[in-house]
Amino acid sequence: MLQKIRGCSFHYCQAIIRQVRHLGLGDLYADKDSDAHSAIRMLCALPLLSPGNVRPYWRSTLRPRLQRLGLEALAIYFDNYWMA
Repeated sequence: MLQKIRGCSFHYCQAIIRQVRHLGLGDLYADKDSDAHSAIRMLCALPLLSPGNVRPYWRSTLRPRLQRLGLEALAIYFDNYWMA
């Protein structure tokens, strides 16, 4: 079953970055050479995947990467707010 996608990618990414700052991860995100910065940018780009690939990519690749980088709180937020 296909889900109807609604929203604006700018405001979606803005919400992600706002949560990153709220969680105290702003310094990690500010370091453009860090793996954390790259993972957060990938999170912002997630809606660019085809709808059928978003959940599988989140579960198999991006969530484990966030957890491995110590960004578990961000992964939990994303799971609870955006993937629920």
